[in-house]
Amino acid sequence: MIYYVCSFGGCGSTALARHLGQFGERVFHIHSRCPPPQLTEVDLFTEHFTDVPVDARNVRVIFIYRDPVKSILSRFDNPAHIKNIEAEPATLAEVVRTGTDLFRLDEFFDNYLDPKRRNYPVLFVKYEALFTHLPLLHRLLGIKSALTIKRKETVRQEDPALKVIYEPLARKMKAMPPIWISK
Repeated sequence: MIYYVCSFGGCGSTALARHLGQFGERVFHIHSRCPPPQLTEVDLFTEHFTDVPVDARNVRVIFIYRDPVKSILSRFDNPAHIKNIEAEPATLAEVVRTGTDLFRLDEFFDNYLDPKRRNYPVLFVKYEALFTHLPLLHRLLGIKSALTIKRKETVRQEDPALKVIYEPLARKMKAMPPIWISK
């Protein structure tokens, strides 16, 4: 089995990819903003989908996400990361000043969420569920293992303005089950 671990970053995708790699499976870490309509190969250098089709029966696509403010504070101070997720260059100060989701995380999330955009299922995982529901994730992926993932958190000061800007996306994410499959 091949695993595609997709995210907009700052939400445990690297930890999940490393964990899945323990099972001798091929794992690709992906930051493409838009999933392809039909599953394709991944360019390892850019961490994006290519135009080369793959047999989707051998691939499990996983989208991991967390509270967007926590993701932003974890990863979005790096201009290279912002470019990698195909967002317009912006600083946190500009996001706060404009009161707008300049990174377009809501769009990024919805691109994976919308089943009309693709012909393959996506397994959605809340970051926090990675630690509390790992046996369910293993079962859904057909993995027989009792291995766990070590949680590594860095507490950062959250700007209240970011909470307001990203509250609609955070509310959408919070309303979803911890781990579920969108067909």
